[in-house]
Amino acid sequence: MLFLLGVNNDENKIKKFLNSSDNYWLKSLIINNNVKNDKYVRTKVRELIKTKIENGCKGDIYVDGNFQFIISDPYGFMQHVCGHEVTGLLKEGMSYSNYWNERNVKIVDGMRSPLTYRSEHVALSFQKDKETEKWYRYIKNGIILNYYGHECFNLAGSDNDGDEIATTNNRTMIKCSYKDELPVVYEAPKPKKILFTKDDLYQSDVFSFGSIIGSLTNKGSNGYALLPLIGDKYGENDARYKLVKSRLQQCCKAQSAQIDKAKIGKEVKGIPDVWIKRNKLKTNKSGKIIDKHRNRKEFYNETLLDVYPYFFRYIYKDTKKKYKEYVEEYNKTCKHKFNISFDELLTKQRKTSDEQCFIDQFYKYCPVIISDSSMNLVCKYIEGIDFGIANNTKINATEEVFKDYKKKDIEYLDYYDKISDKLKEIIALNRIALETEHNSDVLKDKEVINEFLLICGQIDIVVNCLVDFYYINNTKMNKDFLWKIFGKYIYKNIKNNTESKILFPVKDDNGDLTYLGYKYKLQEIKMNE
Repeated sequence: MLFLLGVNNDENKIKKFLNSSDNYWLKSLIINNNVKNDKYVRTKVRELIKTKIENGCKGDIYVDGNFQFIISDPYGFMQHVCGHEVTGLLKEGMSYSNYWNERNVKIVDGMRSPLTYRSEHVALSFQKDKETEKWYRYIKNGIILNYYGHECFNLAGSDNDGDEIATTNNRTMIKCSYKDELPVVYEAPKPKKILFTKDDLYQSDVFSFGSIIGSLTNKGSNGYALLPLIGDKYGENDARYKLVKSRLQQCCKAQSAQIDKAKIGKEVKGIPDVWIKRNKLKTNKSGKIIDKHRNRKEFYNETLLDVYPYFFRYIYKDTKKKYKEYVEEYNKTCKHKFNISFDELLTKQRKTSDEQCFIDQFYKYCPVIISDSSMNLVCKYIEGIDFGIANNTKINATEEVFKDYKKKDIEYLDYYDKISDKLKEIIALNRIALETEHNSDVLKDKEVINEFLLICGQIDIVVNCLVDFYYINNTKMNKDFLWKIFGKYIYKNIKNNTESKILFPVKDDNGDLTYLGYKYKLQEIKMNE
């Protein structure tokens, strides 16, 4: 339940979910715990777990923390207003957060999207004393930054106009932030003063359309994946390493300018060709390189940001497909040349020069960058875990839970054959729609239900027949159609057939359940009639 519905639910939120959501298999599971023995429900949970794991591989990872508005020290503002020397209330290098002070957290990693350069992770230390609790006692939300601090520069050029930052007390993220990294800043051009007309407003809106932020962000990701390879081969003082690092800084500046594009009123330069287009080397007829600019061209070829990191195969289907086909082809070639799989070749202790050259060629022309960048390492780590999903979601019980899906004490079997024939007819006519994720555009609930009601006129009879069709006579058929169209009626039957109490885990420091670092206890939820 905590995995499916989240960790911050209480009785009111659960009631609201049960009264409003159209996710009927999940609502049914909340009402009647035995629904977990339904293979269809187990499959749904399994799919969600797999999706969560794949999301982790691409960087969607939960850490303890929150989002808060940035506030510049109001004490310093009042000193200025009142004509006093402006000192601010916070000591040098200190910030203030009621949220983190209440939790006795002394330091967090602060960051503001979009994160493009490593200076945008800022370690914030918090102050709490008699004076802060006097002057800031009503400021329960937001993070107050030091009046003379540098944090606004680091946090993607924030300017206290409703900007939000994410903060976390995750020790790894705090430890890995670059404390002395200089922030990337630029001086935006000032807009011209004009008496604008409606046409000016229209042209401004049109000008603001179109964004290259996605492209800039991706090139930054490519750069971070490339840095470890260059660092291992040439060292961090090498010109190649410094050039890629400089490009990351340029991506950061360009991204800030793109965000402010409408205010600035100027186009933002995109990615230069020299960053992404490979230089061809001139060769003679025998294949020998005779290019007089060879050193310069090879230098730029080694710093190209034209290939996605390894973890991007979980972001783009096309990248995943290219990588899969590339690995399969290399594996076939490896078996043909060396009589072993490519994985076996990688782990082989003693490699011949031909074998090492074959491995080098694999990495050189690979459609993704395989390196020890942070996100690649996280992705590989998660991939290496055996979560045992199949075993943990396998059904051990043999109880026929579907009996609670039907309305009891009504005669319906006389209509079973006609209802079944109608279902087969609808499935045949809408087979393509049923096999896609967008079947809701074709299969209109009311229209389908009305076709069945023409047979018997009672929805309860229709549902009972369909439950028998799917759960007794055609158990291997996909049940998405049944739950999508008739889920609310099945859910209603389950409610009427369930006598046990609804228990749901809610946060409680004295609870005996632990999930994601918090304790929970089962609480009874009383549903209104």
